[in-house]
Amino acid sequence: MVDLWLEVTENRTTTPTEGTHHLALSMISLGAFTSSGRYVCHWKSERTASRSDNSTEQNTKQSPLVAGFEYDNDAITVSWKESAEVQWKMEISFDSLAERVVLVKPDPSGNHLYLFIVNQPKIHRGVPQRRQDSSNNDVFWERDVCFGTCGRRVLGASNAIHLEIDDVKNDNIDGLLQRLSRHEFHIYVGSPQTVEANPNTAIQSFKWPQFKTFEATYAWYCLITRGFKVTDQISDDIIDFLQEQEDELLVSRLQYMIGDEFDNNCVVSLSLESLQHEWESVLRYRDIDADNEDQQLEHLVKVRRIVLTPSVLRGLPAEYIVGNRVVREFGVDRFVRVVLRDEDMELLSASGSALTKPVEVITHFLRQDLVISDRRYHFLGCSNSQMREHGFWMYVSDGKHTVDSIRQWMGDLSHERCVATYVSRLGQFFSASKKAITVDKRSKQLIPDIERYNYCFTDGIGKISRSLSRKV
Repeated sequence: MVDLWLEVTENRTTTPTEGTHHLALSMISLGAFTSSGRYVCHWKSERTASRSDNSTEQNTKQSPLVAGFEYDNDAITVSWKESAEVQWKMEISFDSLAERVVLVKPDPSGNHLYLFIVNQPKIHRGVPQRRQDSSNNDVFWERDVCFGTCGRRVLGASNAIHLEIDDVKNDNIDGLLQRLSRHEFHIYVGSPQTVEANPNTAIQSFKWPQFKTFEATYAWYCLITRGFKVTDQISDDIIDFLQEQEDELLVSRLQYMIGDEFDNNCVVSLSLESLQHEWESVLRYRDIDADNEDQQLEHLVKVRRIVLTPSVLRGLPAEYIVGNRVVREFGVDRFVRVVLRDEDMELLSASGSALTKPVEVITHFLRQDLVISDRRYHFLGCSNSQMREHGFWMYVSDGKHTVDSIRQWMGDLSHERCVATYVSRLGQFFSASKKAITVDKRSKQLIPDIERYNYCFTDGIGKISRSLSRKV
């Protein structure tokens, strides 16, 4: 019965009227489910003392750890008053939960709620700020990348959040579940066991599968960046199985398929048996699923993608985009597109709170480069549209071309002292373009720049005949 979940589908006759549910918590933990009956805990807070006061409102205020279900804002907020000087706040939007699934584990000593997250929660750190004209301390909130003693890496790799409700608040759990079900949540009841996480040596860098092609290596990188729900299940048998297969193109496809399974389901069990079953499916449909590069339009290129948030660095499979002058000149295999996003996959914005800590994470990433196996990617540049969308290109040297040599190929921009102008000049080369017509060399002419008073007024403007423009 441990692996069994039962969905609560009964019709509620009463309509809850509360706009927000505040429940005192005994503990909060972060981790992942490796099966429907096994929760692996990677971090947990200190257990708070249960309150025996009869006043429910007073219990909520006195508890250092409180979960607030705010239905008007479609968010769950976990507040933690670690000390009189430091407070933490974890914000989880309803849309960041996997299919709005909530697992409930009834317990006489305190109910347990398990939330399955797709996007990581936003973390805020609060410090009291005493005003001169007031005796009260106003809390100043700023964005952070850790939640108390829970570091950034654990936050980014966790896929489930465990809330243990204080036993005093057990009577309020029914009203909470009624309101969640009215907000299109799927409520399940189960009894998963909790186990403490052990260091998994199988996913260390020296234990990576030794593939011959980088595509298979990159597919492995995409898989393990899915977080603890994958890495907690990786074993030496799985690595050996992947390395034994001769067709690494199919191995890459297999790893991408497994990654999709983890993205589309709350709980996926990964074992040698399930891997062999998936491999048989790949072999069965190898000809149907094969990409025919010759059938793709010539102006499209397949580019690998990386998503960077304040707590997550995740690899994504390559996708087709419109090419540009740089990737056509140097080949697309050595490039990767990086997109910067907030935890909810929106653009990073400083509205409401400072972004000092998240910006430090991004700056550190750019300075340390991106390392995937034996490749080290360096920042190259971005187009003007990518700059607005918080994205950029990175490149790994092939022994002949480097980031500096590519910039020299673009032109001499050493005289540009304005950062915005410099990036904008480089961005012209990254602007998406496709071939329209072919012009003979004898039909081209280099036009001298228009210069007056030591200023150049040409600014890269060219001329085109009226007939040729119609063809374009």
